[in-house]
Formats: sequence, C-alpha cells, structure tokens
Amino acid sequence: MARFYPNLAKLDTPLIASIYGESIEEFRTLARELSALPKISALEVNLYISWRHYRELGAGGYRDWAGSVVAAVREEAAVPVWVKLSPDAGDPAEIARTVEAEGAAALTVSNSY
Repeated sequence: MARFYPNLAKLDTPLIASIYGESIEEFRTLARELSALPKISALEVNLYISWRHYRELGAGGYRDWAGSVVAAVREEAAVPVWVKLSPDAGDPAEIARTVEAEGAAALTVSNSY
C-alpha cells in the first residue's frame, strides 16, 4: 500500500481497499490500518478466496467464521464494510444474511457467479 497509495490518493474517485487475511487478527489489522487512510471510502472483505476455510470448517463453521470476520472488521473499520462472497463456499444467501447481520453495508457478488 505504501507504494501505490500516494498516487491513488491523488485521484478524484473513491478508493475501495479489498482485504484478505488468514486469521481474524490479520483482518482486524488490515481494517484498522487501511480505513485510517483518508481516501479509503470502504473496505471489501474478500471471502471469495477463503474456500479453504469452507473445506476445513464445513457449512455451519464457515458461516460462523465469515460472520466473525465481518464483525471483527466492522469493529475496527472507520468506513463501510463490503463483503465479497464465493459461490463455492456454502449457501451464498445464508452467508449473505450472516454477514449483513454482522454489519456488512454491501455485498460483492461477481467473478464466478
């Protein structure tokens, strides 16, 4: 981010930072640090690439993990939180309801959908 942010911050357009972490603590750290940057308008929590968690946790465990990630990011973020969902990790509608309940302001449902 240090390499690209100074030039991106000069643009007259909102910046959305997409974040991914291997742990909830990594998501927290990224949310806190990136949402503190003045030009960041929202954070996108990238759950699209977290299918490994789905395989390890199963449907219910993944749903709960996704909700915990969004809740943690929401606690740290000073900007709206968007969530990018995967069609390959359980029922997208169920995951959407869970992350919405934890504070997601918007959903990204692109790529393989």
